[in-house]
Amino acid sequence: YHTMSTIGKACFLVFGGVKQGQYKKDVFVLDMVHRKWEQVSSKYDKLFWPKSRKAHIAIVNHAKEILIVQGGLNSKRGCFNDICALDIQ
Repeated sequence: YHTMSTIGKACFLVFGGVKQGQYKKDVFVLDMVHRKWEQVSSKYDKLFWPKSRKAHIAIVNHAKEILIVQGGLNSKRGCFNDICALDIQ
């Protein structure tokens, strides 16, 4: 239920999903060269961070270095009809 997007040739960015029944809004990068995970935080206020969700779509705009998240759902808010952009520099 999470999304995974590519960053460059050797990294993957993972957003959201469900773990042990809890909806997540975490962003992690998997560096395949060094084989390690790193949690990403946005430079922007957490008010602009997407709500916890699953079943959403996400893409990376490589030129602007942002993650764009759209839609999805969670157990508290139901379905989302929003678009969020996160700085992932």
